[in-house]
Amino acid sequence: MSQRSIDDFRAVLSGGGIRNSMYEVWVTFPDRTVQNTRLTTSRAMMLAKSAAIPASTLTQTPVNIIGGGTLKIAGTRTIDNWSATFISDNSMQLRDAFENWQYDIVNNESWQKEFEIRNYLRDIQVIQLERDGSHVRNYVLHGCFPLTVSEIALSYDDTESVQEFSVDFSVSHVSIEDETNMGAKSDMQFDTSKYR
Repeated sequence: MSQRSIDDFRAVLSGGGIRNSMYEVWVTFPDRTVQNTRLTTSRAMMLAKSAAIPASTLTQTPVNIIGGGTLKIAGTRTIDNWSATFISDNSMQLRDAFENWQYDIVNNESWQKEFEIRNYLRDIQVIQLERDGSHVRNYVLHGCFPLTVSEIALSYDDTESVQEFSVDFSVSHVSIEDETNMGAKSDMQFDTSKYR
């Protein structure tokens, strides 16, 4: 019979475990959406109140076999839409950037659409941090664009809350980098050639 003590558990969890509050979100904005992409990316990182490590689903395909049995084999892997909640600062520049991003894809005044996907697809990075701020794991969400920029409810009754809003993104696929091959995240260079 297996005997496990508190010392065994402490040895496995020697670092104290990963904390949900230790993360960074890096959103790369299209160049024409904002005047200063680096400043807006930094603003988004600082104001990202909540986010999530993206979910993925592997479907299964049943195959009927002789004798009435069923063999289940792997189907396709799909990536769910991803969302994050941002605090709204006094200038509302971050919300403006997300709204302009949508506007550049579909112009509601002329109903013109942007057909060059390299002009609006961008990558988002969700970085899990250790408590000392070091990078543990980096999820790169490829080919993203904002589907929904949520409403901000206004009320005379609420005088203490700071405004916040959520953005839902479409995600093409996800790759994972560990701390050994992450590189400098402050550069945030976006390779548009892969969407040509």
